[in-house]
Amino acid sequence: MHSTTASTMSTDSHERRRAVENPDRKLSDYQLLRVIGTGTFGKVYLALLKGQPVALKALKKTQIIELKQVDHIKLEKSLLAQIFFPFIVNL
Repeated sequence: MHSTTASTMSTDSHERRRAVENPDRKLSDYQLLRVIGTGTFGKVYLALLKGQPVALKALKKTQIIELKQVDHIKLEKSLLAQIFFPFIVNL
């Protein structure tokens, strides 16, 4: 029988997923360098994490909730966690 965690295969869908959440990570762990993109719900920053460049997406949760876009944001996160491609940024 398979266990169901974010970093293993799901018993329902048999899809590979990366573990995308780290409850110990804080915003102060990142060094924000500059804004590289903006959108309706927030900004994407170029940041450093332990000396490695990363893209950090900061979302306005209240606006997402007010505009009833919570399911869309969760779907985006789920899809990005499943993609393994060299030209797509890993979560």
